Amino acid sequence: MVTLFENPHESPLAMFLLQVFITLIVCKCLAKLLSFVRQPQVIGQIIAGIIFGPSILGFTKGWSSAIWPTSSLKVFQLIANLGLIFFMFFLGL
Repeated sequence: MVTLFENPHESPLAMFLLQVFITLIVCKCLAKLLSFVRQPQVIGQIIAGIIFGPSILGFTKGWSSAIWPTSSLKVFQLIANLGLIFFMFFLGL
């Protein structure tokens, strides 16, 4: 069970929800900013992926170990791949 103000590193569910929350907030903010330049939301999502990846924030050890520790990457990648599979399925449908 996840309790309020718990250390997310102790619970895999809390860590996953923190990662999803941060990812969604950054994607929505970038999509809103890029809407003023008349760019689609997917461009903001791509830029968020570049920011979170090893190109920009991946070099910061504190960021990587605090938000995306190596123990939680497999779960996050599994859910991301399932989301991609469902997206491609609905796109083909």
